[in-house]
Amino acid sequence: MGKYKSEEKLFKQNEDDKNLFFKKRSELMNKVLHTYNTGNGGTYDELMAITKALRYKKENLSEEESFRRFLKELQFIRETNKRGLSKQFEELYVELIKTYGKPESLDSELIKKQTQKNQNIKWSNIIIGLLFAIVLILIFLFLR
Repeated sequence: MGKYKSEEKLFKQNEDDKNLFFKKRSELMNKVLHTYNTGNGGTYDELMAITKALRYKKENLSEEESFRRFLKELQFIRETNKRGLSKQFEELYVELIKTYGKPESLDSELIKKQTQKNQNIKWSNIIIGLLFAIVLILIFLFLR
């Protein structure tokens, strides 16, 4: 009987140790996971950046290194995207800056190229949408 109680105490101690580990990291990780799971209004780039950050174990990175890389990616998205970051990712960006400090500034030439690329994609999407609308109108006219 004493053997079972000692095993239960040992099991409980292991569970408490695990909970302490999760409590230490959970403050920031829970915010990241919440943002990832809800993804309210997040763009494709933002969701891909957070997915890369959550794969830190596969890439043999520490959680801190992964979050620093995530912070750099969010900064890049923030500077190159016309609208900046979505609301939830902006809050996460501020939280990461509080924790890890502001990352190094990015190369201005790279930012200009990416901004130009984003504008080109926007205009090409508008043109494709207009062509699609014209095709639909022509189809309906010929069906009459």
